[in-house]
Amino acid sequence: MRPRKVLFIETSPDPSFGGSKRVLVNLLGLLDRNRFVPRVLFAREGAFVDAVRHLGVEFEIEPTLVPPARRSRLERPASEDTIRKRVGVRRRADGEIERTGFRETVRNVRSTLHYQLRDRQRANQLLRRVPADIDLLHVNSPMHQQFVWAHVARSRGVPFVTHEHGIWRRPPSAFRAVAREAAALFCLTEDRVESVRQFCGERARPVLLPNGVDLLTFRAERTAADVRSELAIPDGSRLLITSSHIQRWKGQNLVVEAAKQLADAGVSFVWVLCGRILEPDFEAELRGEIERLDLGERVRFLGERSDVPDLLGAADVSIHTAVEPEPFGMVVIESMAVGTPVVGPREGAIPSILADGAAGGLYEPRDASDLARELERLLRDDAAREQVSTTASARVESTYSLREQVRRLEATYDEIFARLA
Repeated sequence: MRPRKVLFIETSPDPSFGGSKRVLVNLLGLLDRNRFVPRVLFAREGAFVDAVRHLGVEFEIEPTLVPPARRSRLERPASEDTIRKRVGVRRRADGEIERTGFRETVRNVRSTLHYQLRDRQRANQLLRRVPADIDLLHVNSPMHQQFVWAHVARSRGVPFVTHEHGIWRRPPSAFRAVAREAAALFCLTEDRVESVRQFCGERARPVLLPNGVDLLTFRAERTAADVRSELAIPDGSRLLITSSHIQRWKGQNLVVEAAKQLADAGVSFVWVLCGRILEPDFEAELRGEIERLDLGERVRFLGERSDVPDLLGAADVSIHTAVEPEPFGMVVIESMAVGTPVVGPREGAIPSILADGAAGGLYEPRDASDLARELERLLRDDAAREQVSTTASARVESTYSLREQVRRLEATYDEIFARLA
């Protein structure tokens, strides 16, 4: 049987090499080229394109892939203050945002009209970017953002799958019809699978596909002592790390607030922030607050680093501070892979990854005081940190292996083609 040709669609306009793009590159690196021939359509240039080029995968840059802005105010995650101002919008107990009443009805009507009219028209323009010999479209983003690709796949006469990387809020009603056409909807957690089933019924095909880390290659190359020496960490001080892009929703403001409370409690530590600065204004606010609170020796910016495995491996604790529900959090399983305990918010995918606290510490979302308390507990209890590290290492090996992720992906592709044969 000839290899099947799969076209991956990456529409993110974000220049950063994170999130869905990292997952895509990881999958491409291990995909069996004897069975599947990948090709990628990107919306823009970036380090992720260089990574795909290095893998020898064909690609094209097509700026028109970026979806037109629509309902951005309604779709964008909102702060608590913003939510209180909106009629018909509320935050659920699990941290997700949902619409009620009239606003939900308007959203459903607009979504259906957009799908039937504008998306159909746009699909005619995008169709020329899809080679005639492609066997499958793999849309590397949530379905509710990319209805247009259902039209493209239908016109080309091939199946399509979507990768539900985003937090799965209750989608507009058009999603139900589109989801039932998808050959598979890859979901990162069990609760996302259940959400799709509840909303779309038995005709939808959600498939559990957790992100994975390559346990053979993602490892520290330098010793913790070497890293601490480079960073000039004082003897006796704990090394804390938050590795994520510097942007408001990633919540580095919680780092500053919690650091102040740890310092006041007499904990000796250095907390490093590594990641690309995506929102300079937010970075400036953070630096100003660090200076105001006299935390300059305790909270440091490292910028974007290529030695993240070394940094994570040298840290005593890795802290995830997202202030909106995290769809997954690759750095969480990467920290677990190198044996570093993780502390993260009790919402989004984090509790599932950390086995409800057995494989890491949890704190109340957006609560710097609770974060500081959980950190102080772990930092003062060496046995607890060791137990968490052991449990986390076993969990990432059993549940979040990249090679198992690729195996599941390939098996699903095989099932799709067998079903259509």
